[in-house]
Amino acid sequence: MNSGQSVTPEHPAVKAWRAFQPSQVLEPRNIEMLEKGKKTNVYRLDGFGQAQRTLIAKRCRRRTSIVERTIYEKFLPLLPVRTLGYYGFAPDEDDAYCWLFLEDAGGDRYSSEDDQHRALAGRWLGLLHLTAAAAAGSERLPERSPRHYLEELQSTEVVIRKNLGNPALSADDVALLTALLSSYSTLRSRWGHVEALCNRLPQTLVHGDFAEKNLRIRHLDDGQALMAFDWETAGWGTPAVDFAPFVLDSVSPSLESYLSVVTPQWTHLTIEDLEQLANMGVIFRLIYSIAWEQAGIVYSRWASRGLAEKCAKWTMVEFRNYHARLEKAMRMVDWQDAQL
Repeated sequence: MNSGQSVTPEHPAVKAWRAFQPSQVLEPRNIEMLEKGKKTNVYRLDGFGQAQRTLIAKRCRRRTSIVERTIYEKFLPLLPVRTLGYYGFAPDEDDAYCWLFLEDAGGDRYSSEDDQHRALAGRWLGLLHLTAAAAAGSERLPERSPRHYLEELQSTEVVIRKNLGNPALSADDVALLTALLSSYSTLRSRWGHVEALCNRLPQTLVHGDFAEKNLRIRHLDDGQALMAFDWETAGWGTPAVDFAPFVLDSVSPSLESYLSVVTPQWTHLTIEDLEQLANMGVIFRLIYSIAWEQAGIVYSRWASRGLAEKCAKWTMVEFRNYHARLEKAMRMVDWQDAQL
């Protein structure tokens, strides 16, 4: 969402900055809302300070802010490349929220059709994973090990089984949910292989949503630089999910470029390993997506508001898409090569 807003000292982003930096003048010419949601609001403040810089002010849940602060303060400064500037954080008037103040990424949109962009993304990911794996501070980040995704899968199985009798579901809907449970059962039976695949790389910092919407390409005097932001789904664990776009073709980082960065230290790693991890990353992302949508089939949650049929219909459209992609991703994994 993009909309200019009148600039007043009472605007929450302005008030938060002034509480954080009372000595720095903030009189932006314009405030643009970039994102508005139940959990996160993001604003661009144009023209503040003597340098007339552009500031990004992000209001988010305190739990989320802890994750992002840890990454901006502890991990990104370790990378031997230019990263997004971080100015600091401030509490919100509501104790459940905080503000993060960041440099505007600017630059051009990332394009998966640009080979230079893909190579840049591959090298950047390699530096991120390699550098973070050798650093301390993982205890402050959410777990993203294979066990985490298995727990998400099992939790979803419970919800689906409890709601197979939802009267808002058609016979075709129930058949699809039964097929999804069967796929999950097969996946659980192979979870030892899943862990074996993921163990080919050490645990490290995981972006979690390495997508075009969260990347910009900035042009510097010495070349191009990739700017990554929005670390709300980040954590510590297997980096497989960051390779998922290689298969989903939304960002498509160059796995060859990634390999060129990490193999001096991770000498055992091959391009085939990365391709298999990319397939597992797709499966992990689909487990997340299905878990995110599962509430739509919970009849007791929507019936009293007359929304049970509408929510079930929408959710099943999503589930059909996700299940087809899950089945395809599972077929692409070479389970015989995943030695236990």
